[in-house]
Amino acid sequence: MQNNTILTGILIILCVLVALIGYTNPTTPNILTIEPSTVVVNPGQSIQTTINSAPAGSTIIVNHGNYTENLKILKNITLTANGTVNLKQVNIAYTGCKVEGFSFSGDYPIVITSTRDVEIIGNNISSNLNGIMSTGTNVNLVISSNTLIGTNPFYGNNMAFEGPLYNSTIQNNVLSDAEFGMLYDAPSRNITIENNIVTNNYNLNNPRDPLVHTGTGIYTVAGSTDFKILNNTVNNTRDSIAVEDLGGDCQQASSLKTTQ
Repeated sequence: MQNNTILTGILIILCVLVALIGYTNPTTPNILTIEPSTVVVNPGQSIQTTINSAPAGSTIIVNHGNYTENLKILKNITLTANGTVNLKQVNIAYTGCKVEGFSFSGDYPIVITSTRDVEIIGNNISSNLNGIMSTGTNVNLVISSNTLIGTNPFYGNNMAFEGPLYNSTIQNNVLSDAEFGMLYDAPSRNITIENNIVTNNYNLNNPRDPLVHTGTGIYTVAGSTDFKILNNTVNNTRDSIAVEDLGGDCQQASSLKTTQ
């Protein structure tokens, strides 16, 4: 009888333990959290595959080499070059991305589409069309310390902002040898354009369109407001800085403008 009582007690304790282990608080759902990571890509590996598999918030370091990929970024990641890394194109369509230190060549190397909090830092870009192109509405964009060289001064733009741009900073870039250095082609607001160098944006023998604002260092369309165009150097262009009816608190008196 005593043995049966002990056995019954043990079974009761085991049942209680199993119940406790299996119990889930209904007010606290089970959530699988994948932490950001740092991933290294080497020549012969796919950057796009790495982007697709990396957790959001990760840093992807791409080692020296040539990568013939057209990348699409649809999550917030930091993409950083280690050494000289040649890419064809990157299309950014997600919030909070950063692309830093790459070399690009070809058509439309960097495209930023309808997002915010994107940083384009320290890249070298050669393109006969738009080197950096912003489409849709972009907010809190930072483009800093890039070098952009056009391959034909009759065509293309070093930077083209084809949709509205808000609360953004374009600074410390070197732009040359395209039809336009910076083209703001849609009404934008609260933009700081500071400490950029823009050269060789136009050729007086341009047979294609000699009468309009081709060959402009920095050009903004009517309807933009609150621009700060400060301490830029613009050389050898038809129009150094062409501003159409800027409104709000606009500053450009401190810009350095030289036309040859």
